Amino acid sequence: MKFNQVMLTLSLTLALAVGAQASMSTVAEKARAAKQQAAEIETMLKAKDLDAAKLAEKASLLHNHATEIHKTVSAMDRANAEIAKVQDAAQIMKVLTESKLNLAKNATAKDRDALRASAKNLAIRADQIAKTAAKIGG
Repeated sequence: MKFNQVMLTLSLTLALAVGAQASMSTVAEKARAAKQQAAEIETMLKAKDLDAAKLAEKASLLHNHATEIHKTVSAMDRANAEIAKVQDAAQIMKVLTESKLNLAKNATAKDRDALRASAKNLAIRADQIAKTAAKIGG
């Protein structure tokens, strides 16, 4: 009887670990996509003739990635310090993309420098999340 309980506990622990690895793999993938979107936004903001509709679309995609990352890591256990770090970074990234999404939708020429700096910052943050998630996920 005791052997069965131990085996069941080990099976459940293994299943949770595999699930966390799969989730971190998804987080890393979404973070790489977010980094790409942020880099594209930064490049767009350097151009003289800015397509505001395309900028808003890219900002929306970036926000969607940030929201998906946040949703995925929020469901994980904060007991692991690395997971807690990813959760905090994902929360910050989500908030930043929400505020910058509104700014991007109504962007003017004077907002370009601030948006470009924010896009660069978000690309760096997304890269950090991707690296940490890949390290956790194996």
